[in-house]
Amino acid sequence: MRWSIPFALCAMVTVASAQSLRPQDGVVVVDEHHAIQREIALGRLAQHGSDRIAELGRHLVRDMGFADDQVQAFARMRHADLISPPDLWDRALDERLAAIAQLDGAAFDRAILAALDDQLGHDLAWIDSLGNAGRDGDLVTLLATMRPTLARYQGQAAWLARRFRPAT
Repeated sequence: MRWSIPFALCAMVTVASAQSLRPQDGVVVVDEHHAIQREIALGRLAQHGSDRIAELGRHLVRDMGFADDQVQAFARMRHADLISPPDLWDRALDERLAAIAQLDGAAFDRAILAALDDQLGHDLAWIDSLGNAGRDGDLVTLLATMRPTLARYQGQAAWLARRFRPAT
């Protein structure tokens, strides 16, 4: 069933102990929250593309919204503060989104798909680089449950991007 992963993850988060996160794990939670917010922003902009791109954007916004709810619930349970100023990636994406918003048609679709692929690839690489040694077990589980969704959307964006390449 479509809802099994988010609900199962919510159950895991509510069972998680109420002890505070170590500072290095708190930084990971904040960074993941920022990454999800960037993905949601891309999904919202993608909704202005062609039908397939708009559909991808709607699904991305919905699923990343669920993921962000989980991250926020985890942060509340573990007393992590998610409020932080925009980071370098946030500012760079804001500039990229503004440039993409000026495009239309196939150029818009190509640009938003490239941005999605870049963002999702960056986030997947970041999750993979964290490693599990010394990390909070509940945080590791939270990130591990998000990884397949990120990979699936990156694959969908890459597949759609191949459709927009000129024939050779």
